[in-house]
Amino acid sequence: MVCMKKRSAMSGVLVLGLGILLTGCSSPSQSAAKSPQSAAAVHRTTSPSSHKQTTHKTLSGSAVTFSPVINRAMNILSVSSLPKTPLYAPTVAPIPYSPDRRNVSAFVSKSKTGKDVVGYTVNLYWLANNVPVNSPELLNRYPTSVYAGFSGMAYASSVMATDRVFLSAGNRSLPVRGNAIDLGNGIMGIVFHIPAKNGSLEDAVIEWREGRWNMQVHHYNSQVPLVSLAREMVAYLHTAFLPAPDSRGAINVASEGPAYTYTKVAWTKSNNLYQVFNNVNAIDALRMAVSMRLFTK
Repeated sequence: MVCMKKRSAMSGVLVLGLGILLTGCSSPSQSAAKSPQSAAAVHRTTSPSSHKQTTHKTLSGSAVTFSPVINRAMNILSVSSLPKTPLYAPTVAPIPYSPDRRNVSAFVSKSKTGKDVVGYTVNLYWLANNVPVNSPELLNRYPTSVYAGFSGMAYASSVMATDRVFLSAGNRSLPVRGNAIDLGNGIMGIVFHIPAKNGSLEDAVIEWREGRWNMQVHHYNSQVPLVSLAREMVAYLHTAFLPAPDSRGAINVASEGPAYTYTKVAWTKSNNLYQVFNNVNAIDALRMAVSMRLFTK
């Protein structure tokens, strides 16, 4: 559920541009993060039992436990020149199940405006081999193994951050009219069919709102809306709390069939824009967003 008690019905997305890398290499592009999932993968995730969690204290004194790979990545950020945006990270890094790929690593980068560090991005890699966090090998040998990630970016004002939410998530303006659909748990959505362009098939989109969050599930080149996925998302968010956006939040699921689903979550906190993406499983993207916590040493 969202961090607002009222759940309104409809009436009717991630990688930041990176300025500098900690290792001096170039960042993997967002298109690289959209690699198809392995044929051996299934849509359920696991966490290796050998990975021990790392616990931190929040400013309120409560304990927060981050997964080992995220803890190592965030420690790299916190020991160097800190970005202006507060460091938030998911406590979990869901790993898609595969008998061939059971390791996860991360590459950390920063964004700069002039001399000021204004943001950070952490890309997560799904690998067969155990590769250290921030190893150049991740960029050189495994650029298409990025499966998820998260980022934070500071803007000059909260208005500027709010204006970037829909653009960053990928949510778009939809036709005025659509067909109502019951998504369960008291949530009504709208189904839209976007006219075809350049000879392609039309796209089916489901949109709904929960509090300050706008949700869109796109099925590209198909007239069939992904109703079961939208209902699964609604059911999960009925029991879990998304971050409370100061102004606006957006979730965008883009599917081109069972072999590819790319999910982006974006929201504001003061003048900061935070994002999570996952290109294997939409619910895992939500799990990451729900688990976002302030990282402190």
